[in-house]
Amino acid sequence: MNPDSAMLSVVVTTFNRRALLARCLRSLVEQDYAPEKFEVIVVDDGSTDDTQQFLSDFKPEFDLRIIAQTNRGLAAARNAGMKAARNSIVLLLDDDLICSPVLLSEHSRAHGQIAGPILGFGKIDFDAPAGDDISAQIQQRHYCGSFYDSVDRGAPPVWPTHARIPPNSSFPKDAVLDIGGFDEQFVNAHEDIELGIRLWQRQVKFVYLPAAKTVHVGTVSSNNLAVRGARRGGNAEVLLCRKHPVYRSNSTLASIHNNRIFRQGFGDFALKSSVVGGATRSALALARRLGITSRSERFLALETGLNSLHSAVKRTGSWPTFHSEFWMQLPVLMYHHVGNAKDGMYPGLSITPRQFTMQIESLARDGYTGITCRDWIEWHKSARPLPEKPVLITMDDAYTDTAEFALPILKKFGFSAVVFVVTSHIGGSNEWDQRHGRPALSLMTAGEIERWAAEGIEFGAHSRTHPELDRISRSQAEDEIEGSRRDLEKLLGRTVVSFAYPYGCYDSEAKALVRRSFEIAFTTTEGLNNLGADLLEVRRMWVYPSSHLAHFRWLLRHGFSPYVEIEKWLRGTARSIKEKVRGR
Repeated sequence: MNPDSAMLSVVVTTFNRRALLARCLRSLVEQDYAPEKFEVIVVDDGSTDDTQQFLSDFKPEFDLRIIAQTNRGLAAARNAGMKAARNSIVLLLDDDLICSPVLLSEHSRAHGQIAGPILGFGKIDFDAPAGDDISAQIQQRHYCGSFYDSVDRGAPPVWPTHARIPPNSSFPKDAVLDIGGFDEQFVNAHEDIELGIRLWQRQVKFVYLPAAKTVHVGTVSSNNLAVRGARRGGNAEVLLCRKHPVYRSNSTLASIHNNRIFRQGFGDFALKSSVVGGATRSALALARRLGITSRSERFLALETGLNSLHSAVKRTGSWPTFHSEFWMQLPVLMYHHVGNAKDGMYPGLSITPRQFTMQIESLARDGYTGITCRDWIEWHKSARPLPEKPVLITMDDAYTDTAEFALPILKKFGFSAVVFVVTSHIGGSNEWDQRHGRPALSLMTAGEIERWAAEGIEFGAHSRTHPELDRISRSQAEDEIEGSRRDLEKLLGRTVVSFAYPYGCYDSEAKALVRRSFEIAFTTTEGLNNLGADLLEVRRMWVYPSSHLAHFRWLLRHGFSPYVEIEKWLRGTARSIKEKVRGR
């Protein structure tokens, strides 16, 4: 036996799929791996077809053992197979996988050659049936798409994409059983992700095995995908987020809220009202059965999403509970100068104290509660409760006028704010604007910053000198970002968690540097923030001097300016007309 290979126990789980199971086991007969080096344990999870008769007649060269149990779900079946395994390395397979001839040797070699406990996983290709079945296309993308794209290009597995135990995975049996195996409360949904999170957190090394290939030959009907699968998935998402809060922002409950249909209020409306939600789901199901939406992935995705969300709401107990735990939206207001404008200032940079007072008074009257950066971070991390209508007020550059006019107004109405400081210019002026011919504006002193921090105002970093971070060297960006945090922490004597990108400019390198020093960072991109939004790319709405109260309220509710959207549409229309004229 090759000293760099390991003996395997192959666990195959099955339920009422005798024909598929037969194809899977026959592909194991054709392995280039000696039959005495592995055993196969088939766990029959309560089949009522002729699976048991087939297994009793099947006589392979390798050691085949059969475990029959009542139907308890995939997690329980896999646990039973692992506990019965005689070898130290377990390879998990589903009954709808056909194995390449080198599958076992590739898994065995990986565990023999790589030090430490590893989770080796190979690729699952999808044998899509002929025709235009939308569910088959969705499944194909699931098996062949984002999960394998990066590792196929040679990139290492990353959190959270690869923190799961898909079929065609192998691992040391004891490493999994020592942490309790699969959690059996996850019945046929997310048991693979839940265990993957625990293994990843224990620093088990996840290794992609590109030559260890299988082909998925089973299909799931549109009805199973959109109804039964969606309902199981929604229920399991809630369980998973509650057990592992680190998964919250990566859950489908978070990502689906970024879908335009759900983000713009339809999801809230359909989930709040059982009548509207039930009617919508029934109409989509009827349209699918009649074939009206059979070629439309959008309709199938909508039905799937609604069923999943409905199941999640049911699991949490009520719409208000679900909303407060997963579906909150945060408007972030962006101000710069609050005071009397000077000639030559950037248009839109300054609003008067009177305008600011009216806006903050409107917030209080409409029931908004100011929160801090830490409040939003903690809700993201652990669902720590937020006010029913939260708002985060941000003020860039830390002008003296901010301390003189804006902060007292906020205090009067019971609101906090985060003020972003350009740390090399504390007590100085806005030199970054003066270089472009703009008038000088004084900035808050160290004493003013300390005083207002004691009053409950949060302070964040805005770099040292206010450069465009995507136009300077890495070493300069590092000094601007990390240096500003050190400067501010030295002044305040406390940890600084927030950063605002100067001019809203950053690239992937600057963002990576921000990630090293801060928990949250703010852009100038419009929009509301939710659980699926990146904490290092928080959206904000710029409050302009021309923002009357109706427009102000629109921003808070919808996250964008209708005027800006109309302007974009007009520009796009004009451009399209010009292109058509030129093309004639």
